[in-house]
Amino acid sequence: MVSLKGSLLQSNIYLSFPMAIALYPSLALFNHSCDPNIQRSGKISTKTRVIKAIEPIPKGNQLFFKYGKVILKDEMTKEDKQKIFQDNFEFECSRQCCAWSQNQSIPYGPSEINILNPSMADTVIKECKRFEEFLENVGYDEYHCHLEYLYGFIKLLFTNVKRPFGLYHKCLRIINQAHTGLKYPIKFLD
Repeated sequence: MVSLKGSLLQSNIYLSFPMAIALYPSLALFNHSCDPNIQRSGKISTKTRVIKAIEPIPKGNQLFFKYGKVILKDEMTKEDKQKIFQDNFEFECSRQCCAWSQNQSIPYGPSEINILNPSMADTVIKECKRFEEFLENVGYDEYHCHLEYLYGFIKLLFTNVKRPFGLYHKCLRIINQAHTGLKYPIKFLD
């Protein structure tokens, strides 16, 4: 849990996309990533945020979350994403996901190319099929009831499948939704 001792800043800057402008020194300890490994939840008005891991984080690794409400579309090029961050936040994202190709070419299902541990291939394929059934049968308003399953699936993929991988990213989006309590479904762009 992080206590927010910050203040809102006024700005005459008008952006072409929604973005919160505030100063929270405790949250400034975390860096941005388009592929975060933590998620914040809670309301700004309570001045408390809960920070939760959304994937396994090896000891010594840095914690990342998404800054503000920056919406980066999957079809955007690396250069387009970098320009948004340079123009608005004055930094260049050096995370792996910014180097990945566009969403249309990200592998969706398990294949030999994706499997890191060949002895786990059958288990990974079986669990990917189970996750696809989960997507068909569980509504977005029920995701929070299945966090234990979702974390187990993400851990399996994290340790056995090379990223980028479509089902991995779908699972992360669902975990994010479960923690943020969104009242509408997340649209997946495949």
